[in-house]
Amino acid sequence: MGVKYNRPFILGGRLVKKLKQYLYLFILYTLAIVILISAYKSNSIPFSENSLGILLFIILSIITESSLVIYKRLAISPSFAIFFASIYLFGTFYSMIIAGLGVALRIFKQGEKYLHILNIEIKKLLFNISNVVISVYCSSILTNKLISQFEITNNAIVDLLKFLLIPLIFLLTNALIISTLFSILTNDSFLKFLSQIFYLDS
Repeated sequence: MGVKYNRPFILGGRLVKKLKQYLYLFILYTLAIVILISAYKSNSIPFSENSLGILLFIILSIITESSLVIYKRLAISPSFAIFFASIYLFGTFYSMIIAGLGVALRIFKQGEKYLHILNIEIKKLLFNISNVVISVYCSSILTNKLISQFEITNNAIVDLLKFLLIPLIFLLTNALIISTLFSILTNDSFLKFLSQIFYLDS
């Protein structure tokens, strides 16, 4: 009797996993769109006065994102310095655009194959874009909110706090998003993947 119901049980488990995966991705995509619109509405930096700088940073973002290092299942990118500088110079909205386009238009080698926007599975591409957009948004907005709570007037201290908080919040947000997806895909522990990201365990 156990053998008789084994296959339907497996198929049912796979279906549940697929549903969880697509639900999570849908929530992630939706969240990315919502916060992008929110950042656009609250943006006070005119594009016309910063167009050359923004375009330059988009190009730099694409170049650095194309220098991905694949380690185990993680893609390690040197582009964070670009994201950090863009947050500091252009604010949240343009930083999200810079980061999103960098991820969307990058070309990198995985194994023997070069991956780019035309041959990456659409759900993976949208996940990567959503991930970096949400991470940039959280690192920018939460950093500003945290600093504003202390009413610090010394610019040097404010800059130091931004230097510390932006990368910390970015990496934490990024890790949470990736760990959640891996946990859904494998039915394994969320904390296991989180620890692998931060400690690069085998």
